[in-house]
Order: sequence, then structure tokens, then C-alpha cells
Amino acid sequence: MDQINSTLQEIREHMDKSVSLEKPLTKHYQYLKFIEVYLISCVGEEEFVKYLKKIVLKSLEAGSIESSRKLNFTSLCRVAFNSSANVKRYMLNPYPHLSKVLSEVIDDVKNEEKYNSETIIKMCKEKINNRESLNVPLKLYKENVDWRYLHFAENIVLPSVGESEFCLYVKEFLLRELKKGNIKNYTPSEAFRLLLEEGRSNKGGTITKHKDRYPKITKAVEQAIESIISIGTQGKRKVVKAHLQNKINEFNKISSIEFLKHCRKVLLEQFHERRRKINKVGFFKILFQEESLTRNCPGRIIAPFLIHVKELNELLETEILGQIKYLGSWNEQSMKLEKDEWIIYFKRGLSLHSIKINFTLVQSPKLREELKMYLFDSYNAGNSYATYKDFSNMIRGLKILQEKFNIGKIADFNRFHVAYLFQYLEYESEYSVLSIKKTIGALSKFAEYVLDKKSYGFKPKENVFKTISIHNAEAMSKNTEFIPDEVINQLQLHVDELDPVYRLMYEIFSYTGLRPKEVIELEIDCFEISKEHAGYVKMNYIPHKILKARRMRGLSDDDFVYIPMEIYEKIKERISESKDIYVKHGLKYLFARRSNHGVFIPKTRDFCLAINRLIKAHHICDIEGRLWHFTAKQVRKTVAVNLIENDATPQEVANQLGHLTQSTTEKYYIEVKKAKLADLNTEFFKKKFELNVGKENLDLYGEEERRQLYVDFCLNKREVELGTCTKHHSEGPCGTRVGASSCAVCPKLCTGKAYLDKWDGLKESQIQIIDELHRVYEENGIDDYQDFIEYKKETTLLKRYNTVVQEIINFG
Repeated sequence: MDQINSTLQEIREHMDKSVSLEKPLTKHYQYLKFIEVYLISCVGEEEFVKYLKKIVLKSLEAGSIESSRKLNFTSLCRVAFNSSANVKRYMLNPYPHLSKVLSEVIDDVKNEEKYNSETIIKMCKEKINNRESLNVPLKLYKENVDWRYLHFAENIVLPSVGESEFCLYVKEFLLRELKKGNIKNYTPSEAFRLLLEEGRSNKGGTITKHKDRYPKITKAVEQAIESIISIGTQGKRKVVKAHLQNKINEFNKISSIEFLKHCRKVLLEQFHERRRKINKVGFFKILFQEESLTRNCPGRIIAPFLIHVKELNELLETEILGQIKYLGSWNEQSMKLEKDEWIIYFKRGLSLHSIKINFTLVQSPKLREELKMYLFDSYNAGNSYATYKDFSNMIRGLKILQEKFNIGKIADFNRFHVAYLFQYLEYESEYSVLSIKKTIGALSKFAEYVLDKKSYGFKPKENVFKTISIHNAEAMSKNTEFIPDEVINQLQLHVDELDPVYRLMYEIFSYTGLRPKEVIELEIDCFEISKEHAGYVKMNYIPHKILKARRMRGLSDDDFVYIPMEIYEKIKERISESKDIYVKHGLKYLFARRSNHGVFIPKTRDFCLAINRLIKAHHICDIEGRLWHFTAKQVRKTVAVNLIENDATPQEVANQLGHLTQSTTEKYYIEVKKAKLADLNTEFFKKKFELNVGKENLDLYGEEERRQLYVDFCLNKREVELGTCTKHHSEGPCGTRVGASSCAVCPKLCTGKAYLDKWDGLKESQIQIIDELHRVYEENGIDDYQDFIEYKKETTLLKRYNTVVQEIINFG
């Protein structure tokens, strides 16, 4: 009883301060029962309701509860009693008094007049005067209808403060955020995120799509951004300089020797002793004790005001290069059996890469220890990157098995476990056959290691993972596509917009068809003007993928291809521009360049990312209108296809692509034959019948069936009201039809300009239907009709008609 009285006394103190009762209620396991039996009777039902209403209103203002519409039993119990509660209505059936109180509070708050339009306008004006985000007051107004709060801001808040005052507020607010380092991109999307929907970056991009509906807010934001951008680099430097002025002045007052001594101390304590990779941004954040610094701050903004910046850059470059040499050799310090997290460094090209291995993902301590032993010995055998790949593949399988079975060590696995894992991966996951094979293979290698380990007392009787064998997995994986002519032609128009390094790489890829690593690691002395072929240069390269096989056959490490003189002239220009990097660091890599992490050579991933950004910027699509996704392997496949189509022999293709055997080359010939299936492709049907027949529909037909499809088209056997049907006979008859609309949304329908008038008629009719719906909703005072099924159905049909009409116009 003393404990109950003590708790009630503590609860009263919390209620007086209008704070959550979570802390005192944690003393009681059944806190709902405690509230029902003791608390309500002690403090009184009326007082308890007042307290709960205060808590809810505070939570609405703070954003803990997004809006009064989101207020329910669960959210109320979380803010008032237990932050991790998941209380549902049915759970309160044994507690009638508490249930009644909570229902009353929820109803009162939802009908509360405190957050009407006038109150929210007043809150918005206060935020505008203080140059703060409108996020919280607008959230209080936000209803279930999307973007309703934007409508409120455009039509009520902005007129109440005046357009010029609102524009000034936006500008000054964004300038303040710039000083804090919160602005990452100077775009309307970023501005909307900070102004209206803080912390949810995806919202800004969606808001910009509605700029036609909200022109005043959009105009204010765009003007503010233009004025900030017009400040230029010098203006941004001034803002950051003012923000870090004191720290910069301190460093400028001391001599370069003292400054560099301080920097070395920071590098030693914060990077070397912690085995942490050095980069300029991280270093400057620690040096200036400022977490808001971004990638551009060190080199472009802070550096011009720091007197000793030249000496500092030299120190950082030296330390970064030093880390590349020694950090990998210290890996064994991290790889200890008592540690549950390993960081492994390894050199790839000119860069230092790191791998983080988290053993806490393995639940069993014994299995975790066995895994550490296996990875440690594997690393010592010289397989640093392969070690990480094996670990990630093993974890994929171990996670699934740990959730289902109690497995303590590798010896506990049996054939049933393996069969369950294989079945789960095959039928209940989205992994490809190749990924499943790698998972089973990695676990098999792990089991084989433990089985062969001498003087180990917990060996399994057999390697049960060997009972599963997957054959021909590569054949089941998706083949690399070659780049169609229409995509190549569009890329050629815009390739000059690429970074000069990536542009040169793209030209070499496109002409030679070499593998990505073979191009990226080209050296400056690998070129030789050909005496046999005028106008061409012999380019030597290392075929890394087949290097081991070449050595076994007694072949030299390097291979060669020929490139035209015009590409070689661009290469010479690149060598001349980067001469200081080659000389200063003693490097020979053609594409070596500088960054915040020191000198590096580009990654294949970064090259592909640059190309895909270009594709997205100019909306480069294939013949089916799909945005193309570029990969480096596609270029190699494209070169092979072009050679085959121009009657190159298998030996010539093998020589160009660096194949050791012609069997690899023959795979390309088979794919080209399939791709040219009797030349009855989408382009053929487009020219012959002026119909847009999708590739996904033609893929269902074999060569003979395509010929029959051609005959059917000629005889108009497949004609329907809005076009021609390409449904395969194996798919059976159509279901119940309700007129033209069913064909209009069918992916099997192929249509063309001959049917444009019919589509225009459908479109106009659909617009009238939607206008009539709007009229009915307006007469009945219905505002939230966007979620109605009937409205969604009719607008979806209109979108379909608009899309088809536009495609036919473009097609014609």
C-alpha cells in the first residue's frame, strides 16, 4: 500500500507539470489496471480528463501526434502513459472507467476550437515574424486530403501577411538555414522541405509537381533561391566565414609549425589510433568542431581564409597516401576473436577501401566463434574482399535458419535444415538462382573448413551443404542487354556534357569493348603508334579477369587492341593535363585524379552513375519508350553484336574482346540470332501496319507463330474496336467485357494513328463524366472525393486515354 501511495504522489507531481506519467507507471507491470483501480478514483475523473487534454494538445504542438485526426487510443496511451504502448480499443474492455475517460478526451480534442483557422493563422504569423519553419502549425491544419495544408498556406496564410512580406520571410529563413549548413541543394524541393515539411525530403519533390496549383508560394520560393544563388561562391564563403570566424582567426594567429603540429595531433588521435580512414570533410569537422560542414566547405569555402592551407593540403595528401600503405597491414589488430565487429582495409587500384563485418548478426556465441576463425584464416590466405563476400552470403542463410531453428554450432546442421533453407530461398524469397547458389556455396565452404580443421573438438560428421547442388545457374540468370541504336544515337548527342574523364572512358569503352577494369586501369605508357595500320594506335592492357588462365597457357600478362588516332589525341591531352599527379605521386594510371580522399582512379559504379544521370536528364528511352538503364557490361555486348552484324568471324570477335576460347564468343552469336528472330520485331510491325506492338507481347511468340501473327494482321482477323489484339492463344479467351474501356486498358491491345479519332472521342467523353462527378460532389458539399473508388476509376481511365492519344501522336 505504501508503494501505491508513493506512486500516486509522484503521479500528482507529473500531472501538475503536465508531463507524461510513464516514469511513475513503470513501477507497475499492469499500468492500465493501476490507472483504472487507483488513479482515476484518487484524482477524480474530471481532473484526469483535463490532464490528458493538456498532454494531447502539447503533443500536437510538438508534432508527437501529427494531427487530431491521427489521435486514437494507441497514440493517446503512448504520449500519456507508455511511449512503447500499442493499446487497442478491445484491450480496454476490462477497464470501463479508463475507456470512458480516453473516449471523452479523444472526442473533445477532435472538436476542440483551439486549432481553428484563426488560431493557426496567428501561429503562422508568429513563425514568420521569428523566421521559423511553418511545419508545426500547418501540420495542425493538415487533413486526410493530400496537400490540404498547402492550399491553406497559399490561400489563407500568404494573403494575411502579404506577398512581399512572405517573400522576404522565405529569403531570410533560407539564408539562416544556409548559415546553419542545413541547405544541401539550392532547389525548390529543398526549400519546401525546410519551410513546410521538415525532415521529410521526399515531400519537397512532390510539392514541386503541384506548383501550378500553388503559384504564389512557388514564386516566393523560387525568387528566394535565385537571390541566394546570386550571392555566388563569394557570398557563401562570407556566410561560412562569419560562422567559423573565431576558429579561423585562432589558427591564423599561430605559426605554420604550430598549426601543423596541432593537425598531426588531431590526425593521430582521431584517425590513426582509431584506425579510421582520413578524408578532408571528416578532418575539418573535427578541426573546427563543426558537424554542419559539408563536402564543399573545406576546399572551396574555408580554405581561402586559412593562411596555412597549402601546408595543410600537403600534410593531408601525405597522410592519406601513408594510410593506403600501412592501414591494411594492421588489419589483424581488429580481427580478434573477442571483438564482435571487424574493420578490414584493403587497397584497390589507388584507393583504400574498408569492409565492416558485424558478427552480432550471428546469435549463437559458438557459431560466431567458428565464423571468426574461418574468416581470419581465409583473410590470412590472401582473400580480403572474398572474405567479406563469403560473410554476406553466409549471413543471408544463417539469418533464415536462426529464426526457425536453435542452432549452436556448425556441427548442429543437418540435411533437414539445408533442405528447408534451399526451399525457403527458392520459393519464399526474391533471390535469383545465382544468389541462392552463392549462399549454399559459402556455407558449404564454411562447413568444409570446420570439418578439415585439426584439433577442433566440435567437427560435423559431414558437410550437409554438399547435398544441394545447383547446375547451370548462370544460364538461368538474366543476360546483359546490348544498347539499341536509338539509345546510342541519343547518348552521342549529349555525351559532351559528361565529365571529361568519363567522356574519354565512354569513347574507349564504345570503340574497344574492353571490360571495365581493363579500361579504368590503363597506364600512360601503354600506347604505341602502329606501323602496320596507318591512323591507328596499339593500346596494351591487362586482362585481369583471365590473367590467371593466360599464365597457365604460357601467354604474356598483357593483351592489345587498336584505337583510332582521334581517340589517342584525346588521351594525350588527358596525360598532359594530369602530368603533375603522375610526377608528384609516381603514378602511371591514365585516369588518376584528386578528391577529398586523396588521389584515386574512378570506379565503374561512378562511371555508370554519371551516364545514367545523363540518360535521366535527357529522358533517353528505347523504342518502347522505357527509360534506359546503363551498365558497363552493355557496352561490351554492344561492340560484340556490332561486329557480328558486320560479318566479323568468331576469331576476329575473340581477338577484339580478349576471349581465350571461341566458345565464349559463340554465346554472342546465339544471342544475336535470337534477337533477330526472323526480323519480325516491333520495328517490322510498326513500319508494315503502323501499329505499336510492344516487345513484351511479341516475346510470347516463336518464329513460326510470328509469321502466323503477320498473316492474321494482313487478314484483319485480330481487329477490335480500338486497334488490333495480340493476345496469345495459350492465354485462353478474354473475360467478361464491358465495352471499349476493357480493351482500352488491356496491355495486349496494339493501336495506331488510324484509330486516333476513336481515342479522342473516348477522351472527350471521359472528361465530361469527370466534370459531372465534380458538379455532383460540389452540390453535396463533398471535399474529400479524391479517395472515392468511383472517382479514382474514372480518372485512371482518363489518364490512360491521354497517354494513348499522346503516344499515337508521337508515333505518327
